[in-house]
Amino acid sequence: MSILKTIALSSTVLCMALTPSFAAKQGQKAGKIAVNDTFSDWGINWGSSGKYIAKILITEHNGQIIVCGTGYLKGAITANFNNQALTGTYLTMNGENILNGLRFFSNARSAKNLSKAKANCAYTKAKGPIKDSDKFLLESRRNKYWD
Repeated sequence: MSILKTIALSSTVLCMALTPSFAAKQGQKAGKIAVNDTFSDWGINWGSSGKYIAKILITEHNGQIIVCGTGYLKGAITANFNNQALTGTYLTMNGENILNGLRFFSNARSAKNLSKAKANCAYTKAKGPIKDSDKFLLESRRNKYWD
């Protein structure tokens, strides 16, 4: 093989190795969808200070698992405390952390608007498809808020 063919072949292999993957990164925005009956109820109970009421959906998009959500903060609890809790919340799939933080959730502005809201979605680091045997759990760095 000539030197030019070897260089051309080596360049092709190098270009293929350096071509970035088009898989979305964990936490990258995946768009918005309207809340519907496939969403589950979720929330953070702040006791007598109030609660964060949310709708959440775990589904697939472009071969990756995504999380979509919207929420409403009700009561005397400050948004700052609630945002800290959302930042500290993470999603596990079969015991492996696949998404850190839920601050991307949209704000429904009222409990009445929750079922009509547009939910923000973000990619996890997990690939689809979702199997019936897959177990998802939302946890906090300090407490478990929901299972």
